[in-house]
Amino acid sequence: MVDSLIPPILMRRLKFLMEEARHNDKRDQVTTYAMRVISNYATIGKDAPSKQVKSENKNISEAAYNLLLELNSLEKWSKQTINEHQIPLKVLWEEIQSSKLNEKEIWDIFLDAPMITITKEEDDKLNKLKLRTSPDSNRYEIAGINIIVLESSPSRTLK
Repeated sequence: MVDSLIPPILMRRLKFLMEEARHNDKRDQVTTYAMRVISNYATIGKDAPSKQVKSENKNISEAAYNLLLELNSLEKWSKQTINEHQIPLKVLWEEIQSSKLNEKEIWDIFLDAPMITITKEEDDKLNKLKLRTSPDSNRYEIAGINIIVLESSPSRTLK
């Protein structure tokens, strides 16, 4: 798990997010990107491109883990998986807008729900069941997606 102490770079982004939520009805690309960066920090402790997040993210679906072992290649595996936000960004944005959460409380939400690496097939299943942006905290269970936490990152699993 990532340290709950908020680094200065994240504190600035969290303050920005709070201000935007209080003054704008719509989430634009800038706020979405800020949320993605915050999510990366909460998941792997730093900002990184999607492929690197996948290779370091210990929170994955069982199917993604089995696929990793089957393919025995991070390159191939990365092309068949996605990083999925446990709390969809749309849902999180609405929560930030409708409440008086402070920076620490927003950070804690990200920490408590790090991204999950799932297969593209599982992502399709979430879409078909209309659960991809659902606020339902049981959406993975409903879609039959079993989440596991690896002892070491996917990149270390293959070594």
